[in-house]
Amino acid sequence: MPMSLSKTNRLFSIAAGVLLLFSCAQEASAQQPRKTCVDCHADMVAKFQQGVVHAPVRDKNCDACHLPHGIIGGTFLRQDKPDLCFRCHQAVAPESSAVSIHEPVRKGNCSACHASHNSPNPRLLLKEQKEVCYGCHDRGHFEKKNVHAPLSQGCVTCHTPHKSKHPLLLIQEADSLCLKCHESGKESMRKAHQGYLLKGNCLSCHNPHASDKKGLLKSVVHQPIVAGQCKRCHDGTGTDFAKPAQKADALCVQCHKKDQATLAGQHQPVREGKCTQCHSVHASEESAMLVMSAETLCLKCHVTGKKSEAQSVHEPVKKGDCLACHAGHGISKNAGLKAKPADLCAKCHSREQYGGGKRGHSPAAKNECATCHTPHESKEKRLLIKRDGEICVGCHPQVDEQLARFSLHRPFAAGECSRCHNPHQGTEKAFLIKPTNRGELCLTCHANLVKKPEEGKGHPPFQEGACLGCHGAHSTEHEFVQIKKPGELCLQCHAKVKKELSEKKNIHEPFKLQQCGSCHLAHGSSQGKHLAKKKPDLCLTCHPEIAIHWQTGVMHSPAGKDCGLCHEAHGGNQTVLLKTAVDKLCATCHKGDSAKYAKAHSGMTPSGKSCLSCHDPHGAPAKGLLYPVQHAPFKQGSCKACHPGRNN
Repeated sequence: MPMSLSKTNRLFSIAAGVLLLFSCAQEASAQQPRKTCVDCHADMVAKFQQGVVHAPVRDKNCDACHLPHGIIGGTFLRQDKPDLCFRCHQAVAPESSAVSIHEPVRKGNCSACHASHNSPNPRLLLKEQKEVCYGCHDRGHFEKKNVHAPLSQGCVTCHTPHKSKHPLLLIQEADSLCLKCHESGKESMRKAHQGYLLKGNCLSCHNPHASDKKGLLKSVVHQPIVAGQCKRCHDGTGTDFAKPAQKADALCVQCHKKDQATLAGQHQPVREGKCTQCHSVHASEESAMLVMSAETLCLKCHVTGKKSEAQSVHEPVKKGDCLACHAGHGISKNAGLKAKPADLCAKCHSREQYGGGKRGHSPAAKNECATCHTPHESKEKRLLIKRDGEICVGCHPQVDEQLARFSLHRPFAAGECSRCHNPHQGTEKAFLIKPTNRGELCLTCHANLVKKPEEGKGHPPFQEGACLGCHGAHSTEHEFVQIKKPGELCLQCHAKVKKELSEKKNIHEPFKLQQCGSCHLAHGSSQGKHLAKKKPDLCLTCHPEIAIHWQTGVMHSPAGKDCGLCHEAHGGNQTVLLKTAVDKLCATCHKGDSAKYAKAHSGMTPSGKSCLSCHDPHGAPAKGLLYPVQHAPFKQGSCKACHPGRNN
């Protein structure tokens, strides 16, 4: 069917309206350009235009580094650093051809030295140039009695701050850099070097930054150099000299023959005659003219000390003081130690405290430290070669069998023998760190068991600290590391209660199973008889049904006060552990010959033996404690309908 003209006109009008709205929106958009960062952050613009300003900030081109954030506040960079920085500063990015790279550059941490927006210092440095460098480099090395002149002009006089084709970030090869200022042919240079003509190797004698010695000499100088006797080692004529014909290592033994004869064959470099592997030939900032600090030098060959997973590190190793224990060249035996291992350990670890006391543990008393400890580092605490439990089992095999028992003392299970035992010495039995007869040792961990005055008295064995009267030290076959089954353990002391098991007709179920802990707390409680809770709450733990009417109905007064008023706790000869026969028990409160009693029973005086046929002894929906479901005549008070002529 063809569309009607009127309908066509309506559709045309709608389409025209939409186009008009779209056109208006475009016009409005053209009239309202997108806001820039500067529009909202004018305060930051003023703040960041002071001093040396980063080019994008100066040009107010925040988008060069930041993403716009809209209504959600925050500073969002276009890329993570350093990639963001290297978009413009590719020339300073690390590259594989570089011989040395500044550590912050290697880590991509440009912000360690530079500010992002502006700075009062050149190159956007966070501080004055030297102060930035001193943030990582100890200023003490640069502020000595004699300071190299270029240092006052700034570190970049000799070093490039990012990367270099030369070692130590130098701007050119070391000797060439020195000779730019110190020309070797000048008379002043000859005079300064005792008449000799030198052409390089400057850093073998001089500190390039600062020194307390004249001429920036390093702190330890080879004696022939001090005496101006260079030709004792070098060949040459006149004031010129060349490298010696013999290797430097061979020259050393000309003066150090005694050391070589005494120590030959010990430390491998000594044994092989490679003196220069460890020592500098001219001068050094380290003692004994070592080529670098002892810890760095030793760890070039001895990897111990580099393991990041070590839990404990020997203090000298941590400080890099290898020579505290080892002789640099070696001694006849014992891994180049300066003394026998036991004597060496005793220098820091007094024998009086570590095995030399009144009662020393065998390895410690014999000064056999290495039986348990490793000398450098360990994955275990206290430099132990294994977990202390594993070490102890090595000498105490019987302990291994105890680990197979059902219940283990937690420190024993964890192999933490030293939680209770002193591994070196002790005056207590079994080298315990504290006495057990007063509970001192146990209370180190179990102090929470001690009762406050308001919490009542503790169980006598616990009060007296006789923990081992009930518990095993390491492990047992019973829960809570008890030395016997809980019931057997309790009945050792409670003989009177034990008799009830054989003499009473009916036994309380927990008592029959000898589960004393179901009702009593072993260490003590604020309740009488060390009960876990007050009555009747304790009884309701197992017998909740007796309180079914207590919330909405009526509670029998004795039941709400103390179950023990009617029931025996452990065992009895009456049904349901009653203290006496039902009629006698009820009669203690309800006298059957009273007028009140007769009135409550419609003039009758029923026998006490029938109380429980009508009344719930614990509680009921209404006063009178009658069972909720009743025989119709009884409910109507017509007892004689079934009991004619009876009045009881």
